[in-house]
Amino acid sequence: MKPVRANPDQWQEAAHHLLNVHRPAQAEQVARQRLAAHPQDAQAYQLLTLALLNQAGRAAEALPVVRQALALDPQHSDAYYFHAVALLHTEQPHAALRAIAEARHLAPIDATYSGYEAVVLHALRQPAAALQAATEGLQHDPSHLECLFQRVRALQRLGRRPEAALTIQQLAYWHPDQAITHYLLGKEAERQQQPEAEAHFREAMRLKPGYEPPRAALRDLLADRAELALLRRKYAQAEAAFREVLVLDPAYHKAERGLCQAQLQQHWTQRPVAWFYRLRSAWAHQWPAGSLLHRAGLVLRVFGVLALLVLALLFRGPLHLRHYLQGENPIARDTWFYAGLGWGVTVVGAAALFQLPVPLVWLAVVGGLVFPLRTSWLKWRAGQGRWPAGAQLMLSPGAVALINAHSNFLTPNAAIESRYFLASFGALLILYQLFRPTRQQRPTSSS
Repeated sequence: MKPVRANPDQWQEAAHHLLNVHRPAQAEQVARQRLAAHPQDAQAYQLLTLALLNQAGRAAEALPVVRQALALDPQHSDAYYFHAVALLHTEQPHAALRAIAEARHLAPIDATYSGYEAVVLHALRQPAAALQAATEGLQHDPSHLECLFQRVRALQRLGRRPEAALTIQQLAYWHPDQAITHYLLGKEAERQQQPEAEAHFREAMRLKPGYEPPRAALRDLLADRAELALLRRKYAQAEAAFREVLVLDPAYHKAERGLCQAQLQQHWTQRPVAWFYRLRSAWAHQWPAGSLLHRAGLVLRVFGVLALLVLALLFRGPLHLRHYLQGENPIARDTWFYAGLGWGVTVVGAAALFQLPVPLVWLAVVGGLVFPLRTSWLKWRAGQGRWPAGAQLMLSPGAVALINAHSNFLTPNAAIESRYFLASFGALLILYQLFRPTRQQRPTSSS
């Protein structure tokens, strides 16, 4: 806030020094001591007002003080300026506009008053009038920080981006070491998708550690970068970015979920999946969508699903022989066996060819679980197992897939993640149907 213009004596120098080193409570004590000795000193009332305004939540206390200063010296422009500040802080923008207009009337060439008039006009949602006030202040002082900043705000709200960018460059020329300068440079670089945005936000935080806008801007920038890295399957980069986001804002729950997902995808069990994605990306880069080879790949996928069913049926022969030699026959003509095999192949095919909504995913899972549960129930009835099937049920495809399904809750798009969940479920169901069929005793020949 602009200092009081007066012939300084010792007490005023002490009060100004305390305000400059951010010790307004001590400055308040100095002003009150002055008023105790000189109760009609308007300068003391103004400095007391300034000290109160620099303390959070004490603007209402400043109002009667600054009004006393105006009563003692109604021609002092600073008193009207402080009155406008106190009124705006107590949510009285219209009264604040009248007060700052009086200050400008008494000192029309003072750019500080023009800049604060622009602040009040922004509070009243009048960007055109705020632009005019800031521009008038810059005519008297082209380097005035508040006027430059308020001009940028007004131009941005009016949609005049090129002029706002030019004013930001003027601000950087006159005030290269101000936090607000680097914040605005960072926002402009971010809007133009330039890489310098992060450096400007960090510099603004270094210059003014408690300044909230650059911290929030840097948090959002890093969060977007982490999400992009996660989408591109660059999990190490995503993890590092999410960690920094949580340092900036520990309560940012989206970053917590993203960090868990990035760590999960880097687990050694996910390496085959990562290899598959790299292979698919190389395929998509070499044969883009719409090309003949890309369409051929879709056809091959369909034939691959059908081939899976054929291989499963062919594999049934050795299993039949093995169980026969062991003295037991699989029920090779059991409709449930082939239905379960077909269900598994259908699930794998749906995962490979379509993106199913989550309700259909769980319908496919619940339907697939019917087959291992029925097998366990038949084994229990035949005396081959205990109900509820214990370890057999836990090792069934549904249980294994459901244990791994926690990754569905870590991704913003569960429908995409569910394709790989379905593929693993269908493959495990096929294996279960092949290796754990219901069996009956080998028929004995009658003598």
